[in-house]
Amino acid sequence: METFRMLTKVIIGENCIYENRDLLKGAGKHAAVIAGKNSAQKSGALDDVKRMLDECKISCIVIPKTKANPDLDNVSEMALIARDEGADIIIGIGGGSPMDAAKAVALLCTNDIDPDELFTNSRKADPLPLYAVPTTAGTGSEVTPYSVLTIPKTGDKQSFADERVFPRIAFLDHRYTETMDRDVTVDTAADAFSHAFEGYISKRATRTSDILAIESMRIILSEYEKLDSFLMDAGSRKDLLYASMLAGIVISQTGTTLLHGLGYALTCNRGISHGRANGMLFPAYLRVLYGSNRQKLDMLTAKLGFVEFDMLPDMLGKLFPDKLSLTSSELDTFVDYSISHKSINYTPADFDRMKIRGIFESVRKQ
Repeated sequence: METFRMLTKVIIGENCIYENRDLLKGAGKHAAVIAGKNSAQKSGALDDVKRMLDECKISCIVIPKTKANPDLDNVSEMALIARDEGADIIIGIGGGSPMDAAKAVALLCTNDIDPDELFTNSRKADPLPLYAVPTTAGTGSEVTPYSVLTIPKTGDKQSFADERVFPRIAFLDHRYTETMDRDVTVDTAADAFSHAFEGYISKRATRTSDILAIESMRIILSEYEKLDSFLMDAGSRKDLLYASMLAGIVISQTGTTLLHGLGYALTCNRGISHGRANGMLFPAYLRVLYGSNRQKLDMLTAKLGFVEFDMLPDMLGKLFPDKLSLTSSELDTFVDYSISHKSINYTPADFDRMKIRGIFESVRKQ
């Protein structure tokens, strides 16, 4: 049996926020805008949101406190501000971190619970209505029910899923991604590609999610040369944002696979951005998967226009050539973290400690 559920209205195009401002009329009286320190303002998205809210007679408070990897203390602090201000709608502006944080804030504003209870079934009350404005083309958080947060005591990442935090509306305007530098552009593209690929290979994949996953991967790879040279134009930005959204829809159906657990090990222990961590490990991960999924990956290879499978990991590897100085103790820590990550349950291959260690060894300086 297959199911497909996506509760977010997606609006795509230049100036889509202001041109669709009537959709927020009557949505609330006071908005809390969850953002990072700089990206919402720098991209122009914050000014457009303020203009929209003003037209709709909705007052707002901007809370630009989201950390690069938001933790439970961080979202608790922002929720307290939003509650004290009497917010009745939440708007997340930014990359995955502000949008994920906004989902947590929306729930904490209506549920009198400790932030760690977000990961349990204690969140009984419906969250505040949530709207999303992405300023990067990577996470697809604007169309997922997931929020990834860091546990302050351990530094580990954990996620919760709740259909009620699907944003009501996602406003996708590629102009907001034009201020991203090369590293952020490439890293977030790798994140989107990993979402699409992991959804495609997941044990929970469906025929519908496969169609979206393949299209997302095809679009991202069509922009490979521009990503590599960083000769980006408006068309490229628009395509990458669209592909990221498609990949977000994919994982909203399938979840992710072990690649995310592997990537989190580098992010949590080495501070490497999520997309870059995934991208660095991707080639070795692909090759391990190929042994158990030859038929489906050969089909993907053909659909993406490659003559043979190895061309795909080789191509991805060129974007992330850097190697890390890793001690044997660090490798043990990474393996321990990854092998216990829940995403291994949806990965269509048997990953033992030796295979996982081999993937990390692939990015180790010799």
